[in-house]
Amino acid sequence: MKLRYHVLCIFSVFAVLASCAFATDLSDERGAFAWPVIGARAVSLGGAYTALADGAEAVTWNPAGLMQVMAPELSTMYKGVYELDAALAIINYALPVSENFTFGAGIGNLDLSKVYGFTYTEKLYTGSLAWTLKMPFLQATFLNDKFDLGSNVKYYASDTVTPNLRSKSRGFGVDVGIIYQPVKRLNLAYTVKDLMTNLTWKRTIDTVESKHREKIIPEHSFGLAWHVSPRTVFAYSQSWFGKAACDYHVGVEHRLDQQLAVRLGYNDGNLSAGIGLRKRSWQLDYCFMTHLLGDDQQLTFSIRL
Repeated sequence: MKLRYHVLCIFSVFAVLASCAFATDLSDERGAFAWPVIGARAVSLGGAYTALADGAEAVTWNPAGLMQVMAPELSTMYKGVYELDAALAIINYALPVSENFTFGAGIGNLDLSKVYGFTYTEKLYTGSLAWTLKMPFLQATFLNDKFDLGSNVKYYASDTVTPNLRSKSRGFGVDVGIIYQPVKRLNLAYTVKDLMTNLTWKRTIDTVESKHREKIIPEHSFGLAWHVSPRTVFAYSQSWFGKAACDYHVGVEHRLDQQLAVRLGYNDGNLSAGIGLRKRSWQLDYCFMTHLLGDDQQLTFSIRL
């Protein structure tokens, strides 16, 4: 069993690395929905959270992770955006309704008005559903026969107001995700964000109106999370959109005891570190990350209701 386990781990790493062979070209523009990486625990792990999302923040990262939420949970985050005079606020909620189904919801607001010197805001509303799917043909193997699946439906809105310009965009999007634990201590995951997402833009310059539609390029992400020991987890993921080159994310979390955790991460050239404090039904996470636009700090508070 141990030999099979280690062989599967090695195979998973190579499979994830090999997937970048399909994403080797130029485009680095994704348009709307390209918000800063959010969630203090996720950021301190370098964004290697696709396979590890196990709280209300799974609404943002991988909706399939909502199946790992055992009790109703509320997560909140408010932060500045790098060293810019901007603010990002997120509230996520997860509600397990049965052994096989979990609902989730999220609200996000990004305000860049002070950065641009005119009114510019983006809002994102998300509804999520996650469920467990059994694969009977795996029952005769040493592999787990259960998959966790999840999907988001998102509504996006942005507004820009200047003395001569009024612009707004509206649109719906879909995210899908899967988390599979083939053997104990190992999670494999895959997500596609902004599948079939289109925005309708309406602009008024002085008195001249114009409209156009924008198709958002889907973002793909592969990931794995390996619980090396009961207290230590190693996480890896890579993401890309269109034919753009991959972004690589690596993180390690170690629990010093039942209450305190320390984390280190690497995110495509940026380093991060953080701590987490868990006390009964609540958890407080802090992270610090280096970035080209300025060092970034985040604080996330979550509570089980």
